[in-house]
Amino acid sequence: MRFVRWIGIGSLGLALSWQAAAANINQPQVLHTTITVNTLVDDFTPNNGTCSLREAVQAANTDLAVDACPAGSASDTIQLAAGSYQLSLIGADGPQTGDLDLNGTIQITGVTSATSIIDANRIDRALEITGGTVSLRNLQVREGFLDGIPEQSTVYGHGILHHAGSLTIDSSLITTNGIITSPATFGYNNHGGGIASLSGYLTITNSLIERNRVRHVYMGGIGSGGGLYIDATSVNISNSTLRESQGAAGSAIYNGRGRLSISNSTIAGHVGTSDGSAAIANVRGELTLSATRLSNNTPKALVHGGGTATINNSSFIGNGGGGSFYCSYGGALASYGQLAISNSRFVGNWANEAGAIAVMTGTTTIDHSEFSENYTQITGTGRDECRGNGGAINTGYGGKVWLDSSTIAYNRADGYAAAIYHSYNPNALIIHNSTIVSNTNSLLHPYTQEIVEDDGPGITALYSSTVQLINTLVAGNRNDVSNVARDCSGLISSQGHVLIEHADAACNLTQANGDLIGVQPKLGSFAFHGGFTRSFSLSATSPAIDAGSSDCGATDQRYFPRPVDGNNDDQARCDIGAFEFGATAIQYSLYLPMTIK
Repeated sequence: MRFVRWIGIGSLGLALSWQAAAANINQPQVLHTTITVNTLVDDFTPNNGTCSLREAVQAANTDLAVDACPAGSASDTIQLAAGSYQLSLIGADGPQTGDLDLNGTIQITGVTSATSIIDANRIDRALEITGGTVSLRNLQVREGFLDGIPEQSTVYGHGILHHAGSLTIDSSLITTNGIITSPATFGYNNHGGGIASLSGYLTITNSLIERNRVRHVYMGGIGSGGGLYIDATSVNISNSTLRESQGAAGSAIYNGRGRLSISNSTIAGHVGTSDGSAAIANVRGELTLSATRLSNNTPKALVHGGGTATINNSSFIGNGGGGSFYCSYGGALASYGQLAISNSRFVGNWANEAGAIAVMTGTTTIDHSEFSENYTQITGTGRDECRGNGGAINTGYGGKVWLDSSTIAYNRADGYAAAIYHSYNPNALIIHNSTIVSNTNSLLHPYTQEIVEDDGPGITALYSSTVQLINTLVAGNRNDVSNVARDCSGLISSQGHVLIEHADAACNLTQANGDLIGVQPKLGSFAFHGGFTRSFSLSATSPAIDAGSSDCGATDQRYFPRPVDGNNDDQARCDIGAFEFGATAIQYSLYLPMTIK
């Protein structure tokens, strides 16, 4: 009987459980809640009939009603009207005081980034994301500042701190965070003036990050990532602008070991606060730049460390500056790692050494690119004696460099080599299918006031370093003070089909088949000619036409197919240099589906 009775009770319990489950299934499940904030006041007073931003965040985090805010659910939208939501409740870190902590599937949406403002009022950072999936849309986040305290000597994220999870920032403005007002706060490390992202995923679209700041004091506190600090996060930035922020390592962006992709964006007007600063500091991470413009950043646009970097269809315009204590290297960028550059422009950048690119170590490949109007300038520094070498590129630090299908023109140098300076380097500099023209320097011998014997205003290779030229045109380079035309100096080895206009004894040239030495190239104009980058065209009577090697790659600098028959002899041969005479853009066929009625 006990056995039978036990069965009966079990059956009854099972039936009741199924009935309860069925009842729960029939209950409507709240999947999304919109919480509308109805006051600008930073308030956490219970039962006063308002729904403040702080109370809305707590309702979304806990899925419980807070004052007049409805309970959150699986997914929540916090809706902000136009106005300034200024934080004022000072105290220990928690939901009732300090910054706003978010954890869950939460979206905060404003009207526009100009009108819906979260103002941290310098009492703390504005927002702290500890996990979940968080979105910020049509918002302005400003005036965040977190002071350093003895037990917290390192501060992350003055405006926004993203610990983990996924954070999306869309159509928003992150501005004037990390502005330090008291000298007493200088003695601590601070990372991420606008945003600090430590792990997870960060997506920034259609947004502006401007005028944020981290303070760096020499031997007194490190400041990195003026606009954005990345530790180990995967970050995607598109259709956005970062401008006018300040910091030491990465005045715009510091990427420690994350994956950073930037596309269709602008990085402009950043100020580095040390001689080694750059707008973007890619330390050990992965970096991809695509269709992005970096302009007017001081003292350089990019420093690339031990990670990997790929740059495509991008422009470096007017970046650079001189060092105050040490010489500056690379107005556009300095590279220590693996770097690949394609179809990009380097124009008007400057530094004490290497006007555009300084290849310190690692391997750098450059193709289908333009280097023009870059320059080196000798300025006074507190310690180093700057030489002003390499108006466009300086490879003299042990790095491996390969240049293909590119033009280097109208660059200047106070020292050796207005185009490329290559010295103290055991690796050969290899140049394919390129044009190096009309670069000038002003270096003179201090006693004779004549051109220095081993100076090549175009390409200089010193101290047993070597340069290999293949299907390359070098012409019109000169020392503009002595008015001596000289295209190269040092150990120059032709691998065939090289045109050099001015190769005197200083250009210790080893010749090969198909070389044209002492020949004027008869160039056309320096213009875009249908491509993203500028190149020199060839006149119809240029000796470079159909005089190149059999292997010049599939396209010229403009990505026009080569070779073509340029001299009408019914044989398609490569031209010498970066430009293929008579080539036209590749035509792609468009196939549309046919509808039969």
